[in-house]
Amino acid sequence: MFAKPMRLVGALLAAAFLAGPLAAQDATITDYSPKQITTGTMVTITGDFAEATEGKIPKPKVFGTSEDTKAKIILKVVSNSDTEIVAEVKKIPTNKKNPAAGSDWTLNVQPKGKGAFGATTSMDVMTVVGPTVVGVNPSSAMPGEEITVNIANPGAKNVKASIGGKKTKLKRAPDTEEGSGTAFTAKVPKSLANGGWDVMVDNKIGTDNAPAALVVTGSTKKLGKAHFTASINGAPYKSTGKFLGSEDSGLSIVIAANLKQNNPQRSFAVVIPFNTGTDMAPQTYAHFPTTLMTFSYSETTLMGLVPTITTWQAPNGGAASVTVNAVSGGQAAGSFEAMLVSAGQPDLDITGTFIVDL
Repeated sequence: MFAKPMRLVGALLAAAFLAGPLAAQDATITDYSPKQITTGTMVTITGDFAEATEGKIPKPKVFGTSEDTKAKIILKVVSNSDTEIVAEVKKIPTNKKNPAAGSDWTLNVQPKGKGAFGATTSMDVMTVVGPTVVGVNPSSAMPGEEITVNIANPGAKNVKASIGGKKTKLKRAPDTEEGSGTAFTAKVPKSLANGGWDVMVDNKIGTDNAPAALVVTGSTKKLGKAHFTASINGAPYKSTGKFLGSEDSGLSIVIAANLKQNNPQRSFAVVIPFNTGTDMAPQTYAHFPTTLMTFSYSETTLMGLVPTITTWQAPNGGAASVTVNAVSGGQAAGSFEAMLVSAGQPDLDITGTFIVDL
């Protein structure tokens, strides 16, 4: 009556023997470097992964996991022994909802073959880093000219770039100084107007923006349609009805705009001490004594009565900052921010942008 159970136990023992012994112990990761990675990064991992042998050890499986996503970071083993593994980062998840660069990752090693130890996980956190613009040379150029953009952590795959929102093609330069990032050459887009423009890079793992990193000169392109927008204590406004326009006196730029035509009427005026004949954009005037800025609020009253007008200003520049970002094609563009005051009235926090004809 015990024959069948005994035969079953025997069969299980035989299967276990043929499958080979269980791993005597789990592998251990002593350390790995670097702990900040991107695609193309070579990672050296030290520890105990298998029994010492003179023969060839099968390549283990190496990957990264995160609690934030089911996707994995894939590493390709380049070389391995019982105590060291060298692997290249081949694939990093690029899910926009759970970006790799914003998560903590754990390094996993799964040894294979006869004598291999059990799978192991590192206790150290691995982080993914996106590209960073570390330099633009020269910092001033004309449309169509070639510049060099140095990028740290560009990744192994194609990194894309734009200047002033205009796409430009990057090509890896043959020589790069150590510590200065990887050098790429790019051409300044011919459609850019004069002024200081942001340089942005993106490799899907991350993005970086270097504000006003390149000054474009020698362009005749217009900056766009003349307009004026402002935000007053967080409420957005734009010039409505007639845009009162601007005036270039040579020594300064004067801008006037109605932000609302009907009751109540809001009017804004600013005098920017920018000399279009000698000054170069970008140029910032912060707390500058000749920067005059006023905001008026007038209510329509019954016919024959004088309307009530309240005026806020930044006297002698006050807490005002105006930047002329670009001058090109007979136009000027910029932005401003200020805290305007008026006796007996709450202060006004005002910010805005403009493109004006000169």
